[in-house]
Order: sequence, then structure tokens, then C-alpha cells
Amino acid sequence: MGCNLLIPMILKFLHLLKMPTSYRIMVLFLIFICSAHAETDHIRSILPKLETLVEKAMHQKKIPGMAVAVVYNGKIIYIKTFGVRTVGKTEPINKKTLFQLGSVSKPLSSTLIAILNREQNISLDHPIDVIPGATLRHVLSHTTGISSAGFNTLIERGELPSDVKKKIHEIEDQEAPGEKFSYHNAVYNLAIEIIEKELQASFESVLQDKLLKPLNMPHTSSSWDTFIANENRASAHVLQKSKVKGRKKNKNAKSLVRQAPYRKEYTNFPAAGGFSSSIQDMAVFLAAVMGARPDVVSTQDLEQFITPIIHTPDQWQRSQ
Repeated sequence: MGCNLLIPMILKFLHLLKMPTSYRIMVLFLIFICSAHAETDHIRSILPKLETLVEKAMHQKKIPGMAVAVVYNGKIIYIKTFGVRTVGKTEPINKKTLFQLGSVSKPLSSTLIAILNREQNISLDHPIDVIPGATLRHVLSHTTGISSAGFNTLIERGELPSDVKKKIHEIEDQEAPGEKFSYHNAVYNLAIEIIEKELQASFESVLQDKLLKPLNMPHTSSSWDTFIANENRASAHVLQKSKVKGRKKNKNAKSLVRQAPYRKEYTNFPAAGGFSSSIQDMAVFLAAVMGARPDVVSTQDLEQFITPIIHTPDQWQRSQ
């Protein structure tokens, strides 16, 4: 595929911005693979178009701030930040600004598990005690057979992992592991128990020692306390229609961006959605999983983790 892939990728990004989601400050990092004949200079020549598209998207969707990185051939060739950390304030987004990653935490968690699997600290065939027949491999591929229905609600109302685990254990009508895909934050987080039991250390300490420190990612953590203690962090935001006195509904009402409280609940399930990081660190991570740091993330680590496991056409339809 040629280097002109960049423009349709960004157009796809603009399309995704139309999806009905919470409007938080966004971190965008792009995997950009070009043909062997492409030159870095040619890629750089396209970057002004990328900036134009980003700025247009920010204006249309009222995004207060954003950070973008492009990695090519294992090298970070572009990092730029846009806008402010909090709507109505002046502090700018910079390369070290922390963003809550949400489900982008999962690639970090699974890369850590790939390393631990290679080092034989844990096994992908490790059984999951509350899901008969399921293994860590099923957890990572969201194929344990447990439906995700209702579990995000439990997370969002602040229930602890131990209480949610009991509810997983109580499910009787699960499907056979490996047969069906069901994206599941609560089940994915069960990987933490395996890591902490087998290595006799906290998930955060294993994450730091095996992945983040070797890659030199000092602004990344699975800890809520670490995130909230750093003043250089992006606020959460929501987009809402302005209210007009005397009218219940107004189709022409303007959309306003306002600061929203952070959602601490997902940090109770850090492997699935509790990480925070900066664009600088995420660009380093992206380069590593593209093969730039085989000393930390080897080809062996990545091979079975990027091999397709189950057909998920319904997920593609949902993303349109």
C-alpha cells in the first residue's frame, strides 16, 4: 500500500468523530505503513494536509485539545500538539500532557503479557478460575463466552473488581470459550490477577519493570494516583446542546463544550481501561510494536498477538 494511505486514514478518523461518543480531549496516534520505495521526505510533505484535517476536525467537533504522532519505519517523524488542556483556560497541550487512555490501555496490557509469556513468567493457557474452560488467551481475545451486557454499568457505578468477579462467576448461560467474540472490560481485567499471583508483585510494578522503563516511557502508568497528581493532564470534556429559556427543545441550539469530571471508575480495572500516558510515550510505544525495539518487544512477542483468532463482522459494522 502506498504513502497516499495517509489521507484516507485521516478521512476515516473524521468519519469516526461523527459517532455518538463522549467528547473528551482526544489522543490520536497513527500507524502509517508505506511501501519500501517511499521516502521519509515524501511522507513529511503530506503532513501539512494532516494538520489541516486535524484542525478542521477540532473546529467542527469543538475539541479543545489534541496530540498527534506519526511513526514511520520505527522512527517518530512527527509529533505535534494542538489546543488547550481544559476548555476556557490557556494551558496548552504539550508532548508530556497526560491523557486518560481508556481502552487504548489494552494494547499496553497485552504487550506486557506477551513479554511475560515469552519469558515464561505466565502462560496464555493459564485457566481462568471463574470461567470454566477459559484461559488467558480467551480473555485477551474477548472470546471467553461471557456476554458483556450489563458489566460496563457495574464498572461505571464504581463496583470493585472483586465484586464484579463474583457476578462473572454467577453467570450460568455462558457460551463455550473460543466460539464467539464479546468485548468485555471486566473479564479482560482478570489478567491482572494472573500477573500478580505468578510474579508476586503488583500489576503497576510489573508494568513499569518489564515494559515502561525499558522503553523509556516515564509519563505512562496504570495508577489513578499517578495521573491525578500530575498537573499537566488533559481534562475530560462533554459536548452538550445549550438550553434556551422557555423551550424544551431547540433544533438550532448551539453545541457547547464543557469540562466534565474524570471517570475514576475505570481505573479500578486498569488493564482494561485505566492507563494514562502522553503523546510522546505513546509514539515510543507505537514504534516499539512496529518493530523498533526488539530488545524489549520482540517479533516472537508480537506474532501470536496479531494473528487473527475469530471472525468479527458485526464489530466492523458497528464501527461504520
